[in-house]
Amino acid sequence: MMTNRARKLRILFINRSYWPDSDVSCRSLTLLCEGLAKEFEVEVISGRRIQTQERHTASTVGSVRRHGVGIHRVFHTQFPKSSWLGSLLNLPTFLIAAFLTILWRSPPPDVVITGADPSLAPILGRFLKWRYRALFVAYLQNVDPVITPKQVSPSRLLHWHWLHKLLVTSCNQADQIIVLNEEARSRCIESGIWESIMTVIPHGVDCERIDSIKKSQRFRKENGLEDKFVVMAAASFGQTPLLDLIIDAATELKSNPEIVFILHEEELQKKDLQKKIEKYDLDNIRLLSYPSREPEQNLGIADAHIVSMHPEAKKRLWPNNLYDLLAAGTAIISLSPTDSALSRLVNSEEIGAVCDPVPASTCTSRFVETIRLMASDPEPVVQQGLRARQLCHSEFHLHSQQDRWTRLVRELTLHETGPGKINKQASHAYAGREDSAPYQC
Repeated sequence: MMTNRARKLRILFINRSYWPDSDVSCRSLTLLCEGLAKEFEVEVISGRRIQTQERHTASTVGSVRRHGVGIHRVFHTQFPKSSWLGSLLNLPTFLIAAFLTILWRSPPPDVVITGADPSLAPILGRFLKWRYRALFVAYLQNVDPVITPKQVSPSRLLHWHWLHKLLVTSCNQADQIIVLNEEARSRCIESGIWESIMTVIPHGVDCERIDSIKKSQRFRKENGLEDKFVVMAAASFGQTPLLDLIIDAATELKSNPEIVFILHEEELQKKDLQKKIEKYDLDNIRLLSYPSREPEQNLGIADAHIVSMHPEAKKRLWPNNLYDLLAAGTAIISLSPTDSALSRLVNSEEIGAVCDPVPASTCTSRFVETIRLMASDPEPVVQQGLRARQLCHSEFHLHSQQDRWTRLVRELTLHETGPGKINKQASHAYAGREDSAPYQC
């Protein structure tokens, strides 16, 4: 029986990590899906939970509905990343499980969006576009968006070359490709992906919630940090020896009792780190555990956050937690090359300081001097933090990014775009198909 009553568009996300996994990219994807669920029927096919921020709130596999989003977690292998073969097996087992789950469920999606985890997900998205005559969006984000031969060791080059070509071909069959920044966009173009189907949409952050967290200074009072200049290690990308650098800097800054470093570390790592702190009697280093539910609630503790990036990773990686740091209203110390996207942002927006890790021989002394200068005159640092918060509100606000995604989906359903043309039947999904129950998990 047909009906003229318009129904909501069905959107299917495919990404291995989703709530309650607690990494930054996963939390951003979760907020995006929950925002889109206000106007569309949103379903997520995800994998077994990995690192969680809430205990006993979701099963390892199975179905659940949360904040309007239907979540279906499929079973797949979870070999450690240290095992090359195991990591390789993790990719197809998730994709096969997701594929079978989608085939056994009805009704079909109108829009298929593949995430960046795993990186081979666009291959599945390309097939689903053909199978269901659906729109296909590849959400590559920015972490090694495609597997390029340059990233593969010579002994494995022949094995990966064909996979790289298949992945690029699949991406070029998408109706739209979403990346987080211009660096990722340039990298995709270099890899052979068509520029005409790419759109840059950064992660969004709930600025109001993190702003309110910034107002709470209880931790500083409880730990005697009210009159201290607090530097927090926020993130390290590309295997930068950030902890060793902070240990060296703290050793040199022992004569400056007003400067305190705060580190976030897992319990297993804390043991070795604690030994070094005790060895050098570094009472200017404090260890802080991540909160179980809201990792962002400690961001307001710091006067400045260190974001470290290895020179070789400056074009491949982007610190996704940067948006949370901006919302917290704290200055950023960019420990990355001056020509990196991170350092260019910090300099152009005047939201912190840049300390180039090259050459490594003088990195510690320059890092120490940067912190000394900031601590000696904290008022400019406060202004840098205020500008960071303003930047977050104007460019990276969660609601703005969700609105951009909503407009993108609507436009895709009405117009043809890019070399991969939208199927005519799918493009009239709002009014031309039979009304039925939403895609059930």
